[in-house]
Amino acid sequence: MREYRWQATEEAIEALRRLRGAWLGYTTEELQVTVYLSDGDAITIAVDTVDVEGVFDAYRLTAVRTKLEKLLPAELESGAAFANGDNDIVLFSGVSWSEPPDNSVREQFGENASLNFSGHTGQLSDSAEIVCITTDAMVAATNTGEGLLIRTGLKPESLEVVRDQDAVRKFLIERGYANAE
Repeated sequence: MREYRWQATEEAIEALRRLRGAWLGYTTEELQVTVYLSDGDAITIAVDTVDVEGVFDAYRLTAVRTKLEKLLPAELESGAAFANGDNDIVLFSGVSWSEPPDNSVREQFGENASLNFSGHTGQLSDSAEIVCITTDAMVAATNTGEGLLIRTGLKPESLEVVRDQDAVRKFLIERGYANAE
C-alpha cells in the first residue's frame, strides 16, 4: 500500500482555531463557508484538491483568516449559539483510496481501471493499493452542546454544512468522538 497525507496545513489550523471565539454569524455557499467573528475577523472555509498518482482526487478542508473590511452580508445566518465564544473546534481525518478491480470491471472499463472510495479512517479496506489521509470534516461545538458540522461534500470541491443536532451527534459517534455519547 502506498500512503499519502493531504491534511489541513498549519495556516488552516490556526485560522480554524479562531472559531473558538465569539461568532456574529456565517454564510454558506456551495464551495465555501465564511464565519464572521465579533472581533472583526472572517474565517473562510473551503475545499482543497490534490491528484493522487493520476488515479483519484483527494479533498481536504482549508481555511483562511481575513479582516472584515466591509459591512456584514445581509443574508447572514445566525451564529447566536456560538456568540459567547469558548467554542470547541474538532478536526476529523478522512481517507480516500483505490483498490484493484475485479475481472468484470477490467473487462468493462479496461486494464487500467481502479475502484475508488472515500470515507473515514475506520472504513479503509485491507485491499487498498493507494491511500490518502485527509482532513475531511470539522465540528464547531458550543459549551451548551450545540454543534455545526462542516465537511467535504459529495460533489467535488463542495462543502456540506449540517445544522441538525441529531445528524451532528451521529457523525461524532461514527467518527469515534467519545464526548458525543
